[in-house]
Amino acid sequence: MQSEVQTDNQPIERRGLLQTLLQHLPGFCFYLKPDAAFSTEYVSPGVEFLTGYSVADFIGERGITLFSIIHTDDRKRVDDQLIFALQNKQTFEMNFRILTKTGEEKWIWERGTGIWDEKENLVAIEGFATEFTETKRAENIIKERGQTLQNIFNFSPVPMMITRIHDGMIMMANEGAEKLLGVRKVDLIGKKTPESYFSKNERVKILDELTSHKKIINRETQVKNAKHKNIPCLLSIEIIKMNGESMYLKSFIDISERKQMEDAVQESEDNLRTVFEHTEVGYILFDQQQHIISFNKPASKFAIQEFNKDIKVGTHFINFFPEIMHEYLTNIITPVLNGKTASFERYIEHQEDNHWYYVKFAPVFTKKHKVAGFIMSIENITQRKRDNIALNKSLEIVTEQNKRLLNFSYIVSHNLRSHTSNMISLLNFLEREQSEKEKAYLFQHLKKVSGLLNETLHNLNEVVSIQQNLNTTIDKLNLHDYINQTIDVLNKEINSKNAIITNSVSPDCTINYNPAYLESILLNFLSNAIKYASPDRQPEILLEATKTGNTVELYVRDNGLGIDLKKFNDRLFGMYKTFHGNKDARGIGLFITKNQIDAMGGKIEVSSEINKGTTFKISFL
Repeated sequence: MQSEVQTDNQPIERRGLLQTLLQHLPGFCFYLKPDAAFSTEYVSPGVEFLTGYSVADFIGERGITLFSIIHTDDRKRVDDQLIFALQNKQTFEMNFRILTKTGEEKWIWERGTGIWDEKENLVAIEGFATEFTETKRAENIIKERGQTLQNIFNFSPVPMMITRIHDGMIMMANEGAEKLLGVRKVDLIGKKTPESYFSKNERVKILDELTSHKKIINRETQVKNAKHKNIPCLLSIEIIKMNGESMYLKSFIDISERKQMEDAVQESEDNLRTVFEHTEVGYILFDQQQHIISFNKPASKFAIQEFNKDIKVGTHFINFFPEIMHEYLTNIITPVLNGKTASFERYIEHQEDNHWYYVKFAPVFTKKHKVAGFIMSIENITQRKRDNIALNKSLEIVTEQNKRLLNFSYIVSHNLRSHTSNMISLLNFLEREQSEKEKAYLFQHLKKVSGLLNETLHNLNEVVSIQQNLNTTIDKLNLHDYINQTIDVLNKEINSKNAIITNSVSPDCTINYNPAYLESILLNFLSNAIKYASPDRQPEILLEATKTGNTVELYVRDNGLGIDLKKFNDRLFGMYKTFHGNKDARGIGLFITKNQIDAMGGKIEVSSEINKGTTFKISFL
């Protein structure tokens, strides 16, 4: 090429042909000086189309060089390859990126060689360059896609392998296949697919299906792993091309959990049917239009026993219940049809016996989580209710007994100990005392202390007798008359305080009660109301009663001194608790009264306001 370009005595037609050829080449030729910058001595016109620079831009002392337009990331590599080729007097061939005059990035393929003189001095570098940008882009896309597909294959959770069709050799296997089969990939690739993975009959079926359809999609089969364990799988096989050769792409989806679930569901359905028919709970299944689809025997028994009607498939839900419940049930079932649960307790009265039922509604969903209907369960909870009532009563009794036990422990630990301590002290003094006069004085104190001890024991005995007397006599008593009798007994105290007592209890109001207890209770409340009357106003005491069901509630209201309930509420009915500092107050009346009321199964409540009065409410059951 050097002689053609530089020789001026070539025939004219030959030079013209060369120029025409260089102008129409899909690239350009170059002739570079062997200086440090590899400056351009000649470049063909094709350089302008490829780089955007004219031939004149490269020629001259200030001209740019072909090396200067190489992409900065590729310059060192190109420089190293060029120097290596020149040092070894080899032809060089390389590809790299250039930046055109407009800044566009293009890929260039270049081939060239050095020219040496007779003394083997490098005198020039000549070569040819052409663009292969689109080819490079296509290569990159193919490479990226290939890498993407490789990554998808390798990291897919679905076990996959690629095998040759003609000999079954495994060419590729991913981690999923490694886990499924229990064999390392390095021990799979390059080996023939072991026949032991499938049974003989299964291999024949798979081959027949491939022969007929050229592919297999989601065939249920079993694969035997390295531990000889059969694993249920969905097998898919397709024919693909890889490196020009036909291959089988095999994928396995482990369906062990699904099969276990299917077995469990079937077992659950069988168990549910058994439970459905033999449980004591009634079940009725309704469709979305609220019509009965199915029911069990307890539900049928419930309908006959409580509503005297038969259940029939197709009957509307609302017609299963009495008309009085229709509006209530319509409001309940609306949210159930919107996917929520609902429940209620139903008390049904009968002449012979009364029953409690717990009724619950739960929506039934489709696979798409749409409400397909609902199921109603009916459970007889009568015994549970009775047990709860009995349990609550027992709890109340135990709680109250604990309170009494605290009072008894207080009496034993404090009052009795105080009395006995005083007696021991007095006896010690008597032993040492010489004076008869002092002995007589100490003896009087000893009699007083022993009397107080006797009184405490008497009170304690009275409380015990109240609680132990389980067979207390119960009579039908006229409450109005008993109040009048109590007023007569307290006539002297009433007149001394000029008190006004009003008996507003109905003359025909009766209670079933122990006569002695009722007398004691009325006497205590009325005498206390008189005793703690306010000195600033005339005492007024009102007694009135109300009846709710089998319970009579008696109210004893006064306008006396009142009680500071914030201060004394927790000690109000305690033994020896006093609240007004009266010298004759013993603090035993309310304690005894409450024990009598509790023993009869009743209840006592109090409300009071200082200097305004007190109201006691006694519930007679």
